[in-house]
Parts: sequence; structure tokens; C-alpha cells
Amino acid sequence: MIKQSALFLTLLSSLYSTPQWYEEQNYQTHSQIYYGYGRGDSKQEAVQNALLEISQQIKVSISATLDLKEQVIDGKFKERFTNKIKTHSSILLKEAKTVKSEKEKNSFYILKKYAYTTPLWFETRLVEAPPFSKIGFGYDVKQNIAIENAKKDLESQGIVISKIVTPIKSEKVGENYFIAISSQQIPTLKCINTQNSFLSKSSYIQSINKLVNCKYDYKLNYLNNSWHLQYKIIDEVISKKDFNSFFINVKNKNLTLKSTKYFLREGEGFSFSVKSNINSYISILDIYDDGKVGIVLNNKFIKQNRTIIYPSKESGQEFVAMLNHPNIPTKDIYIAFASKDKIDLSMFEEQIDSIVSDSEYRFNDILTLIQKYDYTTVVIKTKP
Repeated sequence: MIKQSALFLTLLSSLYSTPQWYEEQNYQTHSQIYYGYGRGDSKQEAVQNALLEISQQIKVSISATLDLKEQVIDGKFKERFTNKIKTHSSILLKEAKTVKSEKEKNSFYILKKYAYTTPLWFETRLVEAPPFSKIGFGYDVKQNIAIENAKKDLESQGIVISKIVTPIKSEKVGENYFIAISSQQIPTLKCINTQNSFLSKSSYIQSINKLVNCKYDYKLNYLNNSWHLQYKIIDEVISKKDFNSFFINVKNKNLTLKSTKYFLREGEGFSFSVKSNINSYISILDIYDDGKVGIVLNNKFIKQNRTIIYPSKESGQEFVAMLNHPNIPTKDIYIAFASKDKIDLSMFEEQIDSIVSDSEYRFNDILTLIQKYDYTTVVIKTKP
């Protein structure tokens, strides 16, 4: 029985032998060099399987980079992005070189190598552009055709190109030119007389107002891991740089908020002093640099013109400066509210250590409170 089994295995091995180089698969993807192994009943099938393996590695690599950079795209665009990656990669993968190829019995085995030289910004479709811009992407070995392809990309988004488009990024890699162009689509909506008092102080909103020559009642909403500026048909993704423009000091003659320190090192202690010119319930909230919000002080009553220190010296406690991300400088905007009656802060989380819940991106809830109550802000920066 044992001998018969051994003979059977020997015969089986001879029928379905696999090349040693294919079994070992010592060629590993590294840097921008991708390897794909393929097997098939025909050479064409083996090639397709090898290219499919490379395509999947490219997609995973790009997705990992996106996650690392915390740059996420909304659902519809993400689907479009995935389809473009698939189409684009399938075209470029025709340039993949054959490293090894062998036929054993009725099977074909192949090893493909591809030097992936497409810029990451082109694959991710993430470039900085002027506000209210639609972006088109194109590539070709000829620069003028790359531009025309980018225009076609704009047209596929329903953009009628009636104005001169603006080149915003261009890069030549290998034989190909990679181009990004933008077309500004300035909205035309009915203006309003008033705008959120806090937003209107931001340099970003001021530049937007100047661009459209109009004021709108914007809201800040956190959608698909990005902050959006929204009003009716307007939906603009806010860059990190522009979001930082909301971290500003706002003074109020009726309400004072001061910190013992405004520039801190990680682990350093600090406290606040608060004063109101009327009997008030005082609340302080902390807005992280990513827009998460936590309660620091919840409706503490203080008498008119009396200054309180929080945390008090008697408590023996103090706040400790922390970083939002390890080894990266951060800044927080602390906002104090004063009201005759207690403010409902039930939508916010009490800040005990740090705010980690993804449900706490509540900057827009702060904007709602600003419309109702006296407020003042201070910005505190922390370094590693």
C-alpha cells in the first residue's frame, strides 16, 4: 500500500510539475518595482494573472498611502477613483516586462516585472486647487495630448469648458506627461446679510466671500473623513491648511478667557482664568486641530466681575498639554461661553484625557452655540 501510494504521487508529480522559480517566488515587490506571478492553461491567461497580481499590489499600495496621509475621498469620488485606477493601471501594465516564462506539461508559467512610475498625486487624484474648482487629469507621451485628455476628464464630470482652464500640476515621469488642470465654477446664489460671526473672521472664509462677491450661511460638516464647507449646492472639501485658518483668537469685552501659557511643550501644565461682566454660567470647550470637540468646564456659575482660576490652585490640579499625533506639533482652540441659564452641552463628550471617538467632530455644533451666546477664544500651541 505504501509503495503504491508513493508511485502514485511520483506519477502525479510528473503530470503537474511546477518550475522551481515559480514555486520559490524569490522576486519580491519593493519600492516602485512590482512583480507578478501568473499561471494559466494558455500563455495569455498566465500573463493576465501575472498582471492582475501586480494591479492588486498597486491598488493596496496606494490605499495604504492614502490611509497613512489620512486623505480620504467621499463615496462617489472614491468609486470613480477606483475605476480610474483600474483602467489606468491596465493601460500602463502593458509596459510590464517578462522576467521568466516557461511551459510545463499543459500549463504556462510567467513572471512579470513592472516599474511603476506614475506620480502618487495623479493616481490618488489629490492635488491642491483654487476654491470651487473641478479638476481634470490626463497623461500621454505628448504633453499637448495629455492636456486634451485632462480636458476630456473635465467634460466627463459634466463640466462645459467655456473658459481657459488653469494648469495646476504637471510632471514628466519616464516617457509620460502627467497633467492636472482646473476649471473654476463660481456659484451664483442669492446673498445673505449676515454670516456666522466666527467664520467671517477666518481668512479662508474672507477669501471665499471675496471670490464669489457674496456672503453665504456656510456650515462645517465632517463627511467621509474630511471637513466640508456647505451651503445649498456648494460643497467644498476644506484642506488642512484652510481648516487651520479657523483657529483664531476672538476677544469679547463682556467675557475674558486667559491661559497661564499659550506656547507649551508636551507634558507641560497650564490653567485658565475666566471673567464675565454679568452673573453667568461659564462653559469652556476644547476644539482639537482635527475638529473634534470636548468639554473642559461644564456650566460653572460665577458672579459678575469675579475672576475664577480653573483648575483652581486649591485643587492641586492643572491641565497637561498633549499632542494630537505623536511628535507632531498641534494647536487647540479653547472657546468659553457665558449665558444667563445653563447651556445644553449634552451633544459633547466630557474631556477626561483625550477625545478619540469619531462621533466628536462637532465644530459645526460650536458654530450653532456661537450664534446664541457670548463667546471668546484663545489658541494654545503645543510642541513635542
